[in-house]
Parts: sequence; C-alpha cells; structure tokens
Amino acid sequence: MLRKLSNLMLLLITVALLVTACAPAATPAPAQPPAQPTAAPAPTKAPEPTKAPQPTAVPVPTKAAEPTKAPEPTKAAAAAATPAAAGARNLQGEIQIARVGKPEPWQAVADAYMKINPGVKVTVDMKPSEGYWEWVRAQFASGTPKVSLVADNGVLDLVNAGRFVDFRPYFEQVNPYTNRKFGDDLNYKTTQRFYGPFGEVWWLGYEQGRVYWAYNKSIFEKVGVQPPKNWDELVNACQKIKAAGYVPMAIGGKDFWNSAASRFFWGYADQYTRDWIKTARAQPGDWNFVPGKDDKWQYNAADPFNDDAGAISVNWVRLLKGIRDGELRFDTPAFKELYKNIDLAIPECMPDGFFGLDDTQAYQLFLIQKAGMYWAGGGFVTQFEGDIAALQKGNDKATPVANAQVFEYGLFNNPSMTGGLVQGPMRSWESTSGYLAVPVKDAKQNALEVDFLMFLASPQGYQALGANRIRWQGVGPGQKLE
Repeated sequence: MLRKLSNLMLLLITVALLVTACAPAATPAPAQPPAQPTAAPAPTKAPEPTKAPQPTAVPVPTKAAEPTKAPEPTKAAAAAATPAAAGARNLQGEIQIARVGKPEPWQAVADAYMKINPGVKVTVDMKPSEGYWEWVRAQFASGTPKVSLVADNGVLDLVNAGRFVDFRPYFEQVNPYTNRKFGDDLNYKTTQRFYGPFGEVWWLGYEQGRVYWAYNKSIFEKVGVQPPKNWDELVNACQKIKAAGYVPMAIGGKDFWNSAASRFFWGYADQYTRDWIKTARAQPGDWNFVPGKDDKWQYNAADPFNDDAGAISVNWVRLLKGIRDGELRFDTPAFKELYKNIDLAIPECMPDGFFGLDDTQAYQLFLIQKAGMYWAGGGFVTQFEGDIAALQKGNDKATPVANAQVFEYGLFNNPSMTGGLVQGPMRSWESTSGYLAVPVKDAKQNALEVDFLMFLASPQGYQALGANRIRWQGVGPGQKLE
C-alpha cells in the first residue's frame, strides 16, 4: 500500500531520475464528485480531478471536537440484531440519496433495503457532476439539509465546520445486517484514509482501488516468461518480451508528472524510506498528537499498515524539517540503489517514443496485443471487454481497430525491488474511494441514515450495488490476482 510519505517525494525522485533541475511541487487540484466509470478505450487509472469550485479555506480546529454520541440500541433492537431479524425493528422515515453517477446501482440497494424495512422510503436522486458542489452547498443554505447521503470531499469548509456526521461512535455499534460491529464490516482501521486532524471520520470510503499489472497470457507463454515476483525478474521478462518484437510495458511518459510512469517509478521509493515515519510522526505537544494512539505506536517495517492514518499521526512540519536539516536525504546509498534499479528497467521495459506516448495510447497497445504488460487500475477488470468493443468502433480518441479481439489476461502485483538496503517489500498503490457523507441532523434521523450505510456494508447490500454497477457499465472476465 503506497504511503503518504512517498507522495511528498514524487517531485524530487522523479527529477533525479530525469536528471533535470528541481521544480516546485504543484498545488493539489480541487476534488471532483465521485462518478461511475464508463466503458471506453481509455486507461483505467485513477481518475484525474476535474475543475470544480475551490472550497473555501477554513482553519483546522485546534482541538478535537467531541463526536455526537450515536444512539444506543434498545433492548428490543439488540435482541433483533441478527441478519435474519433486521427488519423486525420496524424502522420508519425517509432517506434521500443524491450523488453523482448512474442511478440504477443505488436504486437496487434502495429496493433491497426497503424490502427489509418497508416503513422506510428511500429516494435515489442522482446528480450531474457539473455543478454538484454548488448543489451540495445550497442544501445547507437554509439550515438543516433534507438530503441523507452525499459526497463531501469538495466542500471541505463545511466538513471542517462540523456539518457532517463523525462516524466514529457508530463503528462500535452492531450492524444488524451482519451481527458484527459496523467498524469491523468496513475494516475501517486499514481501509479508511479520510481522517480529520484528531481522528474524525467525516466520510466513509466503501470501496478500494488498487494498481497492478495486467499481462497477456499468450505473449508470456510464447516468450517463455512467468509473472515476475521481484524487480530482477521484471527486467528479465521485459528483455525477453522486447526480443520477441513486443512492447514490454504499455505505459506512457507524455505529460510525465501526471503519467502512470511517474507514479510507477516514484512509488518504489517507499521500499527505501519506510523508516522516515519515525521522524515525521507526531510527538507529545504537537498540534495533532493523539493520546492513546500516537503514544502506543511502534515502528514495524514488516507491517504494511504500520504508518496508516488510523495507526499513527503524521506531522508534516516535522517531515519537512527533517529534510531541511539533512536528517532525511535523497543522496544516500539507499537512493543510489533505488536509482540503479530504475535505470535497469528504463531501456529494457519502456516502449519506443516513451515520452511522446500518453496513457491512452499505451493502453491501446495492450488492447491490440502489441504489448505484454499494462499497469492497470481496479476498473480494468470490469471494463476490459467494453474497451475492446469500443476500440473496434473507434471514437474521437481512438482510430477504429476492427480486428481487436478479447484475449486472456492475468494479473500480478507490483514486484518488489531486492537489495541490501530495502526496508520492506513493495506495497501496492491503494486508495479508498466513495466519500459517503451524511449531513448532521437530529440523532434519530442520522441513526436511520447510518442504518442504510450498515446495510450497504453487508454482503446483501453491496451485492446489490456491485452486481448492478457491473450490469450498467459492462463486465469483463473476473480474473483472480496471481
């Protein structure tokens, strides 16, 4: 799992790789509303943010706000807190869902929920992405919003002002649809990436995306290679694939700072900088030090979740101070080993014209079976067949390829670099998505809205969402990660 510390080093590491002058890091773009992916012949990488109104800056609170205590379940509710008896609670009320994307998947969840809870009316009112944040803001203009479920990552001033529910108290409640704690259903300590400065959870990530390599099984078999398990095997596979006349890696270098290639390379710095967290961690007296969490944390490079936000608080000022004071450096033997490994891969694995090839063109090389590997995101599995069909027809971004055919592919994780100075194995690029947020209302109404989220977190709830999402945006062969 790629860690935040690696993000800060993106510019410095990439610059060193290209042997160019250092430039200041770009200001992060504003968030975009979460949208459902569509089947199109484009690379299935993490979506780039679209232009949206910049949220008003609001000072971060200096001390933690006490979260509203979630209502304790009654004895009757506790007795009925089993998946089979969830509907016996006779819930009453209304829930309104207003997000961005196709309505059908969410309507399927709503229908399944109302079947169990006939006293609750769930309305699905999906919105267009353009103007979504203005619409969300308008709901707060006249007081308490009626809407139940929105995205809030584009209205951070409202988030910081405490206008959305802090889910932490609900994590300890039993989910009546699974008979487990709601927090355990979400596995929130390892999946949630959206913590406030004092551990607040103002929105829920209900999905995770990850990046891996897809490979053409026929090409691998033809050239006699297996999915690589370490960096040396990756370079060796590239050499054989290239010698057979194929492009080893379908990955583009155009607009390098925003390309898949830059993320691929700089992510490997995580193997050599795992211990930077010891310098960057919040210390007693720091503004974001959390007693009971930060004073109990212990460094463990073997634990891939050791530096997650739920485990340790990072004080970015301490990290920058460490770089300024020379405690954290980029000219160490460890970085030399990192650069040497990357230098081995660039001539062997990259396609010809690498810096003129964008990610869409690189993906098409894989789709027409001219490339052995493609650095793919989670959407690839469900979009692959649809992308082939779209490529056959062509569009404004792709020339038609009538003979493009579906082929058998496999998946493998990003192979680890090996060497005496690595501190831990390669962690995959993972990110939580979803941004499910509930505006603060009275306790009874918020409890009802969270009950719907508990249903979504159950197998039956997410099955309704996932199956209909695939149905309405195409499906590819579900391959097992190798």
